[in-house]
Amino acid sequence: ILICDSGNLDETVTVMSSDTQCEPTKIGIQAGQRYRKGDLLKAVLVRSSNDIARCLARHHSGSVSAFAHAMNRRARQLGMHNSYFTNASGLPTPSGQYSTARDLAILANAAMRRHPIREAVATKAMVFRFSNGTSKTIYNTNQVLKGNPYCVGCKTGYTRVAGRCLVSAASDGRKTVYAVILGSKTP
Repeated sequence: ILICDSGNLDETVTVMSSDTQCEPTKIGIQAGQRYRKGDLLKAVLVRSSNDIARCLARHHSGSVSAFAHAMNRRARQLGMHNSYFTNASGLPTPSGQYSTARDLAILANAAMRRHPIREAVATKAMVFRFSNGTSKTIYNTNQVLKGNPYCVGCKTGYTRVAGRCLVSAASDGRKTVYAVILGSKTP
């Protein structure tokens, strides 16, 4: 939401070395490469690439920690009173990050009101073009999106502590329903 609301999705973002220093899920952007902000936003929403999340966070706020502070401020504005963020990727380092199913449903509802986000999370696969001319097809990890005609997207996540998590939205064209699953042991 912060990246989308900051506007100018056609703006060029330059990757810094610090953006690439993350694990475990990376798309492989490299320091010095330049990308359209909207392309990075779409890629991070289709496939959780922690290097892209770090790049967008740093570009937006100057650092990942400053971005986490902005995330917490926006979360409170949205009415998410049982969440605290320490980074842009959802990884457990630095520690102290948490949320609830209710807060994540609030977040999903707010995010789906933004066309670029709604479009990205509904994307089953896309070609990400690296600035060096190579490309990579990335696939959405949301299996509900692939198998349920009413699913309009949202986001998956996984850490050892949190387990497998899913925020998913379904719509019949008149009404949208959000389902949040946290801590699943199975895909």
